[in-house]
Amino acid sequence: MPDSNFAERSEEQVSGAKVIAQALKTQDVEYIFGIVGIPVTEIAIAAQQLGIKYIGMRNEQAARSLPCCFWPRSHPCLGWYGKCKHELLVEACRLYTKFSARPSSIEAIPFVIEKAVRTSIYGRPGACYVDIPADFVNLQVNVNSLKYTECCMSPPISMAETSAVRMAASVIRNAKQPLLIIGKGAAYAHAEENIKKLVEQYKLPFLPTPMGKGVVPDNHPNCVGAARSRALQFADVIVLFGARLNWILHFGLPPRYQPDVKFIQVDICAEELGNNVKPTVTLLGDISAVSKQLLEELDKTSWEYPPESKWWKTLREKMKSNEAASKELASKKSLPMNYYTVFYHVQEQLPRDCFVVSEGANTMDIGRTVLQNYLPRHRLDAGTFGTMGVGLGFAIAAAMVAKDRHPGQRVICVEGDSAFGFSGMEVETICRYNLPIILLVVNNNGIYQGFDMDAWKETLKFQDPTAVVPPMCLLPNSHYEQIMTAFGGKGYFVETPEELQKSLRQSLADTSKPSLINIMIEPQATRKAQMESSFVTRLECSGMIWARYNLSLLGSNDSPASAS
Repeated sequence: MPDSNFAERSEEQVSGAKVIAQALKTQDVEYIFGIVGIPVTEIAIAAQQLGIKYIGMRNEQAARSLPCCFWPRSHPCLGWYGKCKHELLVEACRLYTKFSARPSSIEAIPFVIEKAVRTSIYGRPGACYVDIPADFVNLQVNVNSLKYTECCMSPPISMAETSAVRMAASVIRNAKQPLLIIGKGAAYAHAEENIKKLVEQYKLPFLPTPMGKGVVPDNHPNCVGAARSRALQFADVIVLFGARLNWILHFGLPPRYQPDVKFIQVDICAEELGNNVKPTVTLLGDISAVSKQLLEELDKTSWEYPPESKWWKTLREKMKSNEAASKELASKKSLPMNYYTVFYHVQEQLPRDCFVVSEGANTMDIGRTVLQNYLPRHRLDAGTFGTMGVGLGFAIAAAMVAKDRHPGQRVICVEGDSAFGFSGMEVETICRYNLPIILLVVNNNGIYQGFDMDAWKETLKFQDPTAVVPPMCLLPNSHYEQIMTAFGGKGYFVETPEELQKSLRQSLADTSKPSLINIMIEPQATRKAQMESSFVTRLECSGMIWARYNLSLLGSNDSPASAS
């Protein structure tokens, strides 16, 4: 007679939702971000039952901006959806992901998920897409028909060819005006120790890209971020450590660079080598391993770049000049504040180990020049594609990790008022999970620039706002902080440096709940000195010329020109 226990086991059924959850658990997934609905709800519940934390978002854009599955080894992104009943979406996603597939059966799910995870972290990290047919989620299968694939191995470490390393070292030694550019690929590769040694041992100037900040601390004396344009324009040899020559680096082309500049490109992705500009030397491999190879090769000869060279003198002079200009703007006492005044006071109080998340136009661009990073992998911004709406999603993911592993560590999310609008309802998510996030909304009443209240009211006298309000303008003096207080967090509306200092100090001291500080700045604030703040000047500069032009096209008899 057969064993009855064996018979019971052989007939045990399990749902597709539990198979998906177990496959994720097997791959060391710790967090899932998403928005549930039938049939994804069942997957989220099954995942929670296995100890995976589910973070429910409010906006699909924000949920998709971060890893839908985010776990210890910094796997980039694994997305899945459960409503599609055909394979068109799989094929569409294939163009934009490293791997896109639809399991043919429930039994195939563990294998497909393992491959998606492995593909996402091997080589250059990237997103993968797994499409789960809706009927699979609640379908029952026999447990004995399932086999879970073991957790994938960590990515293999690849090294550059010895001859290429030798050639790169020679080019660096012979450079008259060298420059290292440290990209986010260096941060991902944990190459900070080797790259810092290259900088310090050989006295080389370096420039971090936005998410390469902190690989070598921003306050390092060899950081030439304050002379960025000068460094790029006149360098004769540039070493790219995991940095792409895309729009952020002006594609490596004149007039931003010398026509004969020599690029040494270090990258994990072979397809990236030679994009836009043909490199003098290519070093294909793990950036940490390759930077160590460079160190070993340079060590064979006693050499360092002269710290008193003409190149260093030029860079230091430009840094000093630009820093002085920034300090002058930061010291302005006039109200409303400008960007530099705001960021200067924020920088004074920021904890050295905080995560800085930033998105916006001027808010992000100016903020990255003033707000410093001292640790690698502690800055997230809109990234390669400049995508708006990602900031709060990034902040939530960073805060989950900080809360679980580094209690007390804060996430400072710096948003322009326009950028905040994309995913502002994620404030409820932040409050629901009581995440250690301080939101700073730098509010200039618009996209790039806006109106003050007087100019806004004056504009509305002429015609319907859809006809006369410039497209970049938002409602003046919007109280975004009230969104935070509506959900139980702390909200502050600030207009002066003193109010900003006090509210930030209180927010940092109060670790019991998240905060939002709504910071009003001059609507016409830019990178340069502010215009006169008289009403007439503000009115002219903030869009009345645009309004007059529109009205003349409409043939209005009541034009601002005749009324002025």
